[in-house]
Amino acid sequence: MSVTLSDKRRTVEYDFGYGALLRYRLAVAEAYGVKTALLAAITPPFSDMDNVFIEEVEEKVPDAVADFLFACDCGAEFNQKQSSVIYHALKDITLPENYNPVITAYGKTYDLHKAFIEVFGLGRYKNNGVLWG
Repeated sequence: MSVTLSDKRRTVEYDFGYGALLRYRLAVAEAYGVKTALLAAITPPFSDMDNVFIEEVEEKVPDAVADFLFACDCGAEFNQKQSSVIYHALKDITLPENYNPVITAYGKTYDLHKAFIEVFGLGRYKNNGVLWG
């Protein structure tokens, strides 16, 4: 099972595993200082207490970035405006030193951080958005 990241016009596509997506989003959350809250919100067992952690994340990051962090692994869609906000957010952050964005998936090696920046940039410039599934 894999995730395919693409702009909606499928100009480029990147395939990687669900684990790589989780690690990347945790690295983005750590760059924003909300990794612990994000982990608490997405780790079972779930309860009403999770809302506190979700609110903590949503208070500290732009809305579109929160949508990115909480998006479904199996399928997510971002419009042009969200893509633009996420593009700038990803482009401007410094990922944690202990995170290595270079992955090899399905015989291809690439920098996952650069892949997300490229795809969200295309979604923004081509006025078409981004999806993964």
